[in-house]
Amino acid sequence: MCLHDDEDIWHIVICPGHEDGFQQVESEVTSKIMKFIKKSTSSTKIVQGQLEHIIFEYKDEAFPLLKERNRIELIRGLISDTIITKLQRFLSKKVTNEVVSRIIKHFHKAFRKYIWNPL
Repeated sequence: MCLHDDEDIWHIVICPGHEDGFQQVESEVTSKIMKFIKKSTSSTKIVQGQLEHIIFEYKDEAFPLLKERNRIELIRGLISDTIITKLQRFLSKKVTNEVVSRIIKHFHKAFRKYIWNPL
């Protein structure tokens, strides 16, 4: 946790004091979405590592500078079109739409748990 006076959205995203919390958020979101995908579709070729790189684009070595933008979009409840397109390569349109909704829901829940209100 950070005790910086000006904890606006930008500071929360770039502050090293919140990095562990973001790691926990990303891990929890990825595992919950993977469980949903496995329940929803019997034949998917997506694995957890791929899913993590799709949702959290900056983990892909080709896009290292997206960390702040990706996190801010998710905090605001937005999903980039590239994430949706990548998910549709592995999932049906119906499952992709449900996954996108669940990503936002689980991200916000985990964000409040690990970053916004850590005890």
